[in-house]
Amino acid sequence: MCTMRIINNYYGITTDNIHPLPSIQDMGDVSQCLYGRDDAWPLPGRDFEYSKLTDSSLILNVFVSHNIDPTRHRITINDARARLLYHLAHGRKMDLGNYIYTLISMLVPDR
Repeated sequence: MCTMRIINNYYGITTDNIHPLPSIQDMGDVSQCLYGRDDAWPLPGRDFEYSKLTDSSLILNVFVSHNIDPTRHRITINDARARLLYHLAHGRKMDLGNYIYTLISMLVPDR
């Protein structure tokens, strides 16, 4: 059985001093980090445009896409992915086991 603890143990992560992902009130900071501009928020559309990300945000998104939250979607980035990228870009410790477990749980149909 897969649990958050097993995932954290696999990655060697302790759950001391975990920071929550930024709330929706912090999306101005998130957009500034990902786009590299002060005037990026509010977004003109619903999601972040992949083509407008800074180079470092693009690289971090590729890492996340291949190692944490697989996706082939390359046009936009939703709020949840944007908050994760912001969190990782700032080097904040997070409960990766919980994040991955939640992603896995969303794939499993209710019984």
